[in-house]
Amino acid sequence: MTSICNGARLKIMKITDLYNKVSEFESKQSKDFKEALTCKKGCSKCCYVDLSVFELEADNIKNWFSSLDKNDQKDIQEKLKLPQSQGACSLLRNEECAIYEARPLICHTQGNALFFQEDGINHVDICPLNDEATEVMQNDDVLNLDLLNTILAQINHSLGYDENRISLKGIAEFIRKFQ
Repeated sequence: MTSICNGARLKIMKITDLYNKVSEFESKQSKDFKEALTCKKGCSKCCYVDLSVFELEADNIKNWFSSLDKNDQKDIQEKLKLPQSQGACSLLRNEECAIYEARPLICHTQGNALFFQEDGINHVDICPLNDEATEVMQNDDVLNLDLLNTILAQINHSLGYDENRISLKGIAEFIRKFQ
């Protein structure tokens, strides 16, 4: 399975570095498996969940939103006033993520083939829409979700955060109320 750090030992990195590594991986996958991957921008099939994130990621989203100019903030707040589809993420409106540029790590990984262990058993999971791609993928084409989560937890801890999680619903509420 690929390690997001090319087999290197775990090291402290910034969250943006981690996001960039996953984006690079995703870009390579999109290019290498263009015909087999059906997930594209605008696909929101994986956004019908209620997620939570480490405080680090919640703060990252809040800081991103706070740094936007007032017009961009207002646009996002207006989007979040639109009706929410039943069962959709609190940040999804009209099948579009209101915070796409600052979305959390779990959202960055969606659509990719993901390796993880559960109860000592190895699993590879991929969106059913992309299932055909696994027929032509090699081990290096699978994103190691356990490693990503370990790195994320390490960054979170190194910056003094505890393991509290913040719901995306809470982040949407922060954005709606932001002045």
